[in-house]
Amino acid sequence: MMNYKKCPECGLKYISETEELCSACRRVREIGSSHLVRGRECGTNSRNVYEDHAARYGWDKWLANQFGRLGLPLYAPRATPEKFSVWMIAHSNWFGDKGGQWRNTISPDENTIEEIWDDPLSARASDFTTRVTFARNLNRQYEFLGVYAPDREVKRIIEEGQLRGVITYRCISKRYPIKTD
Repeated sequence: MMNYKKCPECGLKYISETEELCSACRRVREIGSSHLVRGRECGTNSRNVYEDHAARYGWDKWLANQFGRLGLPLYAPRATPEKFSVWMIAHSNWFGDKGGQWRNTISPDENTIEEIWDDPLSARASDFTTRVTFARNLNRQYEFLGVYAPDREVKRIIEEGQLRGVITYRCISKRYPIKTD
């Protein structure tokens, strides 16, 4: 009978006693970079992407369960040591699709993202935190976009005869962790 232990690096996954690290932590070590930069593809599964980066950057590993829930935003509130949230955008204008009662529009220069809610009151429920942001690209990979800070207001627009709520996020860094020097 094979015995298992938790990965000593992340403490999330179980591995056989003969393995040194789980596959996610091995990938993190193989990649070798100490930071994320805009355009870096990180994987196709939002939960795995989160777990990989949680191990590397000290994000709250217990929030990994926020990813992979159908019909809900892929979002871990205040997950990083800086209390930034982690946002995986699965549905955006890059595909022309929509997730649940909202959609995300990424500007052509990737410097702004609009989160557009069918119900303006739902938009008001936002926590207005700064977000470490990934978006699914045409290769179906979650690509790191940057760190985005929200405008502190919900704009109201009328679209197709319906009132909608819009929160705009602006890129404050194309890398994570944010370079402070």
